[in-house]
This record gives sequence, structure tokens and C-alpha cells, in this order.
Amino acid sequence: MSETIATLVLQHLHAACDPAPAPHGLQTDTPLATLGIHSLRLIELVYELEVRCEVQVDEEHLARLQTVGDVQRMFATAVSASGRDPDRWQPQAQGAAS
Repeated sequence: MSETIATLVLQHLHAACDPAPAPHGLQTDTPLATLGIHSLRLIELVYELEVRCEVQVDEEHLARLQTVGDVQRMFATAVSASGRDPDRWQPQAQGAAS
């Protein structure tokens, strides 16, 4: 999996949490539910990442997203299938606007 895509997903997940977890508190096995990310927020998050990565993901897969790693893998697969260079989306510096 591209480190760029993995980091980008982590940044979006971190920003979506309320309250935000510790900066290094998100792990691939962290359940989305424990972050307060449920159906509507997950749809919004996926849309934000689709726009940012210029890809579309199959909405049927959303129900299967349970962990941070699931979201990372879904977007890594979508970007890879698109043929785009995953390193073109450099994660933003901490504190930068999205």
C-alpha cells in the first residue's frame, strides 16, 4: 500500500473524529465506531477522499468498512486501479487546511 495514500486517509480520519484522538492514536486496526465514525460521517469521509484522490469507490463496500485499515486498503486499491500515481497527493503538513 502506498504510504502517501495511507497517510492521506489517516489525516482525513483524524480530522473527522470528534474529539480528535492523539496524533499517533490511529492504527490500522482501530475500529471506526470507536472514533465516532458511523454511517453518515463515513459517507462524507469517503466522498472527501474520493474528491481528493480523484477516484470513485464502489458504494457496496462501505458497509464492510470496519477499521482504519479497511479504509486505507479501499483507497489504495481504487488509486491503483485508476492507474494514477499515488504520490501525486502529498499529505498536507499538520495544521494545514484541507
